[in-house]
Amino acid sequence: MDQNPKSANLAGILGIILGIIGAHNWYLGENSKGIAHSCLAAISFIIIAIINVILPATLDIYTLLSMESVITIILLIGYSVAIGNIVWALIESIILLSQGDAGLSKRGYQVMPRPVQQNYTPQQINSLNSLQQNNQVNNPNIQNNQN
Repeated sequence: MDQNPKSANLAGILGIILGIIGAHNWYLGENSKGIAHSCLAAISFIIIAIINVILPATLDIYTLLSMESVITIILLIGYSVAIGNIVWALIESIILLSQGDAGLSKRGYQVMPRPVQQNYTPQQINSLNSLQQNNQVNNPNIQNNQN
C-alpha cells in the first residue's frame, strides 16, 4: 500500500463524484479495483454509444426495427453494467465516509493527522484579546489606521 497519508473524506468524495472510473480506488492505491471500475465504465460507454449513436447513423430504419429486440437486450446490458458500477462506487464511498480515518487506519493506511483544535474559555479569549491590543499599542511597527 501507498505510504502517503490518506483522507477518508477525500476518498469518499472522489467516490461520489468520480466513482464510476474508480478515482477513490486510485487515490487509495487499490489499483486492481480502479482498473475494474474503469473497464466497466468503458464497456458500458462503448455498448451505449454503439447502440445509440453508431447503429442509427449507419443502418436504415427497417434494419433497426428488425433488430429491435436484440438492440434492446444489448442496451439493457450496457445500462445494467453502468448502473451496477455506479452503485458499487456509491457503496464504497458511503463505507469510506461512515468509517472515516479510523476505518482507513484499521485497513493499514497511513491517515492524515488531524489539526489540533484549541477550545478557549471566555476568560482566555479576553486575556488573548487584551494581549493583542497591548502588542498593537506597544509595537511601533504596527500602524493604526484610526483617524
